[in-house]
Amino acid sequence: MKKLLASLTVVLLVVAGCSDVDLLQDENLLKSVNFTGTTTECYPDIDGLVSGLPTSVEVTTTAKPGMDSYFTININDSDLAGENIPAWCIDVDRSLGVDHTFVADVYSSTESLPDLFENPENFDLINWIINQQYIGKPSPSGGNYTFGDVQWAIWELIDDVNCVACAFLGDGWSVTKGQEIVDAALASPEAEGFVPDCGQLIAIVLIPQDNSQPIFITLEVPCDCKETECNECDGKVTRLDLQYNGENPADIVVMDKKGDNELPIGIINPGETFTVDGSTGIFDDKKNTLGTEIVIFVDGVENTKIHTSCSQPIGPGLTFGDFTVVGGASRNGGELCPLDPPPGNGDDCGECDGKVTRLDLVNDGPATQIVVTDKKGENEIFNEFVEAGATFTLSGFDKNGTLGTEIVIKANGSETKIHTSCSQPIGPGLSFGDFTVVGGASRNGGELCPLDPPPGNGGDDDCECDGKVDYLKLSYSGDLDDDIRVETKKEGDVFNGKVSADGTFEFYGNDKKGTLGTEITIYVNGEEAVKIHTSCSQPIGPGLVAGDFEVIEGTSRNGGDLCPL
Repeated sequence: MKKLLASLTVVLLVVAGCSDVDLLQDENLLKSVNFTGTTTECYPDIDGLVSGLPTSVEVTTTAKPGMDSYFTININDSDLAGENIPAWCIDVDRSLGVDHTFVADVYSSTESLPDLFENPENFDLINWIINQQYIGKPSPSGGNYTFGDVQWAIWELIDDVNCVACAFLGDGWSVTKGQEIVDAALASPEAEGFVPDCGQLIAIVLIPQDNSQPIFITLEVPCDCKETECNECDGKVTRLDLQYNGENPADIVVMDKKGDNELPIGIINPGETFTVDGSTGIFDDKKNTLGTEIVIFVDGVENTKIHTSCSQPIGPGLTFGDFTVVGGASRNGGELCPLDPPPGNGDDCGECDGKVTRLDLVNDGPATQIVVTDKKGENEIFNEFVEAGATFTLSGFDKNGTLGTEIVIKANGSETKIHTSCSQPIGPGLSFGDFTVVGGASRNGGELCPLDPPPGNGGDDDCECDGKVDYLKLSYSGDLDDDIRVETKKEGDVFNGKVSADGTFEFYGNDKKGTLGTEITIYVNGEEAVKIHTSCSQPIGPGLVAGDFEVIEGTSRNGGDLCPL
């Protein structure tokens, strides 16, 4: 079986895990997140692993099939010595029985191998497969994947003809599931040219000197780690190393704030990393920085903006749209320190005081364009496409650097309002519609403290929501008298009538237990306006704002009156 080989014209920076960060916070600095200290960067040390391999080992097969592999073997000598080692077959044409002791030559699957295999170029796909942990995972065709499915896939990729009798593959395996694994490897952009990273598995090939069946075992790739100094961002960012987290390969282009200068990155696969470097002069900056902001486009569509002026926290660990910062440097500070913990989750926090100046929100809904304005809609605070599960940040806009008394989030055809005046509890852990606060700050109180437990869900045992909501009274802040209809998820309408602007209305549950079920949907003049969770799995109570509606009072089946938020 042959593979299609693709070339990648962009130079990729490989950034691995196994990081160990020692961070020191400088209390004399004024910025919201200031880190100095050291950071440890780790890279896969495959060369070191290969250089340490013995040239040959003595092997004894002890089981066929093994527990979750085709063989179980013992290695009787060298640094690889051990018992009950899983092993896999890589040649259908030869045989190898149990209790057979032999001497085998040792090779890494990433180096040149003896001319024994029909498709040695597919060892990258095999290395990808053994790192997917298929065994025990559900198959789309039914049942779970077994070691037999994995072994069949290995033969299909490495040999010119697969097994006929297919013995010793255990129970539950099938050609269908094996082919699913093969198809996944051939389709995955990560599998083509796959090289195991730090801590991942690599196939080590054992070729018997007595001409019996070649096999491979797996070893964990060690890390080569180097410690470097890091500091807070100072004097604008000069370099950013970004990891692409999208689902499909994409054409990436980076532009400066005004769109005057363009840096084509090229086609990037999910999980790959690229560098935006100001020293190239592409951004026409005399000091070789990235300016105050960069804009990243994915397949011609703006995906995210990243502030590079050092006026906002930036460093490894921060995510913007489909991209995560994995490294970088600033003009005066050198290497950027990782942001760990993320803003808003530290120990140094206070209650909201003097209005909110920053909110870090996670989009719990689908990927969508999100527009955020002030209460009156006169100032646009944010207007970007945000992926599902991604975090975005709202910064103060008024003369005091705050978000005013309220912000309005427009997404997916509905509005969500968040009070930012500090008159109501706000902090990490609180959810508003499709958005969860994960960080933030207020003008006089600094970083917002996490709300744990969230208001209304356990703060007061006498009024916590329990057993689903069975009654709600809502106020309507629309501009006109409108037709309002409230529908539960399964039982139909619980309210249908005209409600005046700034008026109130109430309704009761209609399921078998007299509750509103897990969710209600509110329609205004026949159009869906907002959904409210009524299962008690999310905070609900007086003060909760959802679109143009606010909870005035309510009760739950087992908890009675709902606690104010």
